[in-house]
Amino acid sequence: MRRLVWIGGPINWIACTLLAHYLLGVSWPLAFLLGAILIVSGPTVVTPILDFARPQQRVRGILLWEGTMLDPIGGIFAIVIFQVVRVTTMESPLDAISPSRLWCRRPWWVRSRTQRWRWR
Repeated sequence: MRRLVWIGGPINWIACTLLAHYLLGVSWPLAFLLGAILIVSGPTVVTPILDFARPQQRVRGILLWEGTMLDPIGGIFAIVIFQVVRVTTMESPLDAISPSRLWCRRPWWVRSRTQRWRWR
């Protein structure tokens, strides 16, 4: 199981990235992000395939666990890749901090007061 997640996940990411870049013709940053998104193959994806293919019970259990274990890892990895792509495509890393992010970081009581003042 460990090998499926820690070896299969990166191999899947690299393969999807290369295919997205060379077959679909997308840019490298977008290909990296698409590859990271396609790592995730959770139980909702795997279960219908397994119901159709009807593998042996042992293989079915391993594939279900692989999908369950790789979901959170793949989701976090996709978010990290998105942030890396976002920061590296900015002219400076400080551009990644947008005013909308600063607005969301204010406490709720400050936001509500400034919003009431703003709409009057």
